[in-house]
Amino acid sequence: KKEKEREKQRKKEKEREKQSKKEKEREKQSKKEREREKQSKKEREREKQRKKEKEREKQSKKEKEREKQSKKEREREKQRKKEREREKQRKKEKEREKQSKKEREREKQSKKEREREKQRKKEKEREKQSKKEKEREKQSKEREGEKQSKKEREREKQRKKTLF
Repeated sequence: KKEKEREKQRKKEKEREKQSKKEKEREKQSKKEREREKQSKKEREREKQRKKEKEREKQSKKEKEREKQSKKEREREKQRKKEREREKQRKKEKEREKQSKKEREREKQSKKEREREKQRKKEKEREKQSKKEKEREKQSKEREGEKQSKKEREREKQRKKTLF
């Protein structure tokens, strides 16, 4: 009877050990599983971070590109502005040249006019002088004529005297 009892106890013990072993095994597996899960989570996290990083880089690149384009555009605008300014200046210059030419032309005309005026005055003066000259000659001739007729009368008188 006692022997049977002991046998029973041993069996129970063995059973317990078996169960304990199984339990430990399960625990071990469970731990491994959790570990794998943890690693997998970490990996996913890292992947997520890498993706984010890539995205950031992409955005940064895009931003830089936009900046570059914007800079180019501003540069082009600046150049266009300069060109317009130059054009404006050229036009102004041309206008000034035109005005200057007109001015010179006016000056030339004015000079010609003054010259003509001078010539007219000279002409008038010459005519005046010529008239005076003619007048003097006339006067001189008239005086000469008078002198001659006086002499003539005198001679006539003398002749008459000699006749009587």
